[in-house]
Amino acid sequence: MICGLCKYLQVFATSEGKGWGVRSVTALKKGTFICEYIGEIVTNQELYERNKERAAKKEEHTYPVLLDADWGSERILKDEEALCLDATEFGNVGRFINHRCGDSNLIEIPVEVESPDHHYYHVAFFTVRDVEAMEELTWDYGIEFDDIYHPIKAFKCKCGSKYCRNKQKIQR
Repeated sequence: MICGLCKYLQVFATSEGKGWGVRSVTALKKGTFICEYIGEIVTNQELYERNKERAAKKEEHTYPVLLDADWGSERILKDEEALCLDATEFGNVGRFINHRCGDSNLIEIPVEVESPDHHYYHVAFFTVRDVEAMEELTWDYGIEFDDIYHPIKAFKCKCGSKYCRNKQKIQR
């Protein structure tokens, strides 16, 4: 069972120019539940329309997460059926967790919600390794930095990882 916030987390201003970040005040063991990603539940279609509006306003920061993986289903959900979380306006501490390519210390795990159609998931963050006290918590957003079709353009990655997909793209 996933509870609310169970660990002492701190939102802080990063020194690397990434904006806000999140760190744990105490050391964490591998497999520790951190928090659930919280936001407005919207359809893919609604999120697409919101992102077009945000891009027109030159807004840089959006916080969408796909909820509707439709795993194990024989049918493909339409954009007006598939669900996403949009934490841009309303969310919790999870929206401040920064991206890191490849070697992040958190993983997002879909947790199925009891629903008649079995296609709606919560997103929970767990540690993938031991984390030291005051170490920044990060997760890989799965961003394709060269996706020219997405209405919100990918940010300039500042993750610092040796696996950085944006850095690898630049070096090609």
